[in-house]
Amino acid sequence: MVAPAHRAGAGQGYVRVVSSAPDRLPELVAPDGIAACTVAELGTCVQITAGGELDLATLPLLQAAGDRAASPAGRTVVLDLCGVTFADTSVVHFAVGLDGRLRAHAGELIVVAPPRLAALFAHAGVDGLTLVEDAARSPS
Repeated sequence: MVAPAHRAGAGQGYVRVVSSAPDRLPELVAPDGIAACTVAELGTCVQITAGGELDLATLPLLQAAGDRAASPAGRTVVLDLCGVTFADTSVVHFAVGLDGRLRAHAGELIVVAPPRLAALFAHAGVDGLTLVEDAARSPS
């Protein structure tokens, strides 16, 4: 894993859009390929599926996905972090901020995370955020 400080310069012009299936908005990919997000509309709900390494350097990727998901008002957004291999507290701050934006416009955020990331949210002392801990999956 590359240290976040080493990747910090990669944030210039950070988000690259890649084509996707018709039921999704284009996938957002970091230029170095270290992280990606898809935003899929599911009726009145939106699912942000994040994967790879999420930290301060890849935060613009999450912010772009959050901006897509939070509009229009009144939506339920599911933030799926099950494909994340590494995350720091910038992900927690992003989720808290997105939750506040959604609640201000009659929406809600549901975070789905594996146990190790659920522990990161718990350690940060986040209150009022809907967090669903995904059961550990056995290798196929």
